[in-house]
Amino acid sequence: MRNIFKKSFLLASAFVGFQAFAGSMTCTIGEAQYNRPYKNYTCFTVEFGSEEAATTFSIKADKPVSYVIWGDVAASCGVSASTSCQVMTTANKVHAATATILFQDGSWEKAWATSLFNNI
Repeated sequence: MRNIFKKSFLLASAFVGFQAFAGSMTCTIGEAQYNRPYKNYTCFTVEFGSEEAATTFSIKADKPVSYVIWGDVAASCGVSASTSCQVMTTANKVHAATATILFQDGSWEKAWATSLFNNI
């Protein structure tokens, strides 16, 4: 009985561990060359005189994606086969986007990113 329990635990751990690194989200505000890297899940830039900027949230995955269910600031993109979502964001405010990534192998994962741009 213990042997079955150990094998089940190892199998579940391997599946969860494999799934945990399958996908992530990045973002870009406006023109990419003006963005400043902060961490993998945050983008920051300065837009001169702008009250709004186009922000693109992108899914980076190491296995094929079937669909992405976009949420929070990216909710307007809905359920999509596209791995990117562009939305207009306002200045001087943190915007968070979430996504549930549905992979072709039947597994799924949640990802998120935040964006912030300051206007001068």
